[in-house]
Amino acid sequence: FQYERAKTYFEVALEAKPESPEALTGLALMHLKRKQTRDAIRFAEAAVKAGEDYAPGHYVLAAALADYEGELRTLATRQQAEGKTKDAETTMALAREVNQRAFRSKEDAGKRDRSQLAGLAAVPKAQEAFEYFERYGKMPVISPP
Repeated sequence: FQYERAKTYFEVALEAKPESPEALTGLALMHLKRKQTRDAIRFAEAAVKAGEDYAPGHYVLAAALADYEGELRTLATRQQAEGKTKDAETTMALAREVNQRAFRSKEDAGKRDRSQLAGLAAVPKAQEAFEYFERYGKMPVISPP
């Protein structure tokens, strides 16, 4: 998969239609696949805001939040090992909040795509979100000028 080419495509689509949940979700995925978690969350949140009923936006947001939760748990473990107990506790509390948001986003995706996502127990990993978007996400259409 050619990430830079796809990223450019989604950016052009976003220029043409700034509130495109499809383009915003695509950009979120590009950042997620490159381990740019905070950018992935930002674009996925914008996708959900732009298209409340667009299931891939919610599903990709869940995956991005799950990655962020993992990063926070890793940080908390490191803080604990360094003797920064208070910092580790604060980071773990944030990780739990992020986990809850990820679960809610997964549930929201399931409400919007009952045939593919309803009833899934686990929050998706990045690869699962990517595969879902590839199969069921709508690609933005760019009309010629």
